[in-house]
Amino acid sequence: MKNTTFLSIFLAIAIFLCGCSGDDDSDLSSVERALVGYWQVVEHFNYSQQEPINGIQVIEFKTDRTQSFYQDGELQYETQFWAKPTMNKDSYYLYHQPDIDYSQTTYSCSFEIEGNRLTIWESGCFNVSKTVYQRIPSLNAASISI
Repeated sequence: MKNTTFLSIFLAIAIFLCGCSGDDDSDLSSVERALVGYWQVVEHFNYSQQEPINGIQVIEFKTDRTQSFYQDGELQYETQFWAKPTMNKDSYYLYHQPDIDYSQTTYSCSFEIEGNRLTIWESGCFNVSKTVYQRIPSLNAASISI
């Protein structure tokens, strides 16, 4: 009787713990889960010319598909995000509206993750830019010396 009670309690706890972990990001793809976290700008190029980085710029991707942009620790804007594969198997489109096919428009935003580096390319009618980010543990960890 003691063994049955102990086993029942153990099984109930195991089911409860398994059912509660990771539910927040269950609808995210593996690529979207790789984006989740804080990323600080370390390089920015307009066309092929490197430009200075003004202040501390951090982008955060959350498990609820919220993308937040911070300038010097202050929230500037939030939007939703989705990732969809491009023709290149290592690169993905970063979507902010899930029903638009950016591969068929004059604007595109693609990204690639390599280790702790995130590179985002944006191109439109009159602009082509590349921004390189480094993963950081928190917004408070952002600094000018990265």
